[in-house]
Amino acid sequence: PVQLFGIEVNPYAHELAQITVWIGYLQWRFENGFGELADPVLRPLRNIRRMDAILAYDADGSPTEPEWPAADVIIGNPPFLGDKKMRYELGDRYVDDLRKLYGHRIPGQSDLVCYWFEKASVSVETQRSRRVGLLATNSIRGGANQTVLNRIKTHGSIFMAWSDRDWILDGAAVRVSMIGFDDGAEKHVTLNGQSVSSINSDL
Repeated sequence: PVQLFGIEVNPYAHELAQITVWIGYLQWRFENGFGELADPVLRPLRNIRRMDAILAYDADGSPTEPEWPAADVIIGNPPFLGDKKMRYELGDRYVDDLRKLYGHRIPGQSDLVCYWFEKASVSVETQRSRRVGLLATNSIRGGANQTVLNRIKTHGSIFMAWSDRDWILDGAAVRVSMIGFDDGAEKHVTLNGQSVSSINSDL
């Protein structure tokens, strides 16, 4: 379990994530003949951090980027929240601070999910991670959102993508894109399950 790092801002989900990892590990041990652990079976996992993944504040109250742990692979299902709903859901101060902090990299009209793509992209670019797999609404393929995929392509490669798929969220059907990217090391490239020579930022 200590090989798995995580970031979760919600207190309940943070606790649930730790328990889920332990249950999965215990099931794996049982299925592979490793026997039972000594008590206590469940222990705190300090590698799953309770924090905001894209915005923090320093001692002076100024917005700053939180540091993500180094990891071989980053996977995630960041929140689906369009540009128009961000202020209503997150508040003016949060949105203003977020856009000020990332303003030179992400256009102000971008959806919330773009900030996760940017953070993961920087992690690959600085060699703190090798590859990334993230989920987004299919709007990431165009408009201001596409800027983050353009940036990924400048220093790496999108090696896997499903450009437009059905997804059920809170009972409502949305269209999503699933995207895998790295520094260009992966040479097997697939788009919508088919081998291709490359994937553009519009997927």
